[in-house]
Amino acid sequence: MQWLAANWVQVVVPVLAVGATYAVGLWLRRILTQIFENWAAKLAWEGRVSQLIERAARRPFLFWFLLLGVFIALEA
Repeated sequence: MQWLAANWVQVVVPVLAVGATYAVGLWLRRILTQIFENWAAKLAWEGRVSQLIERAARRPFLFWFLLLGVFIALEA
């Protein structure tokens, strides 16, 4: 506990970097999903192609932002 009290900045900054990057990823994913849905509605794709594309990109998008957050945390 003494080490943590003395070096709390070395722990908090990377944790905040990962959390902030993940939050930005969630926010950006929501915005890009809305943009894609509007674009797909204008094109009037038949079937469920637009839903398939959206679902395929949904999880990896957050994984990339999580990796980016870990990279930023390691650099900090």
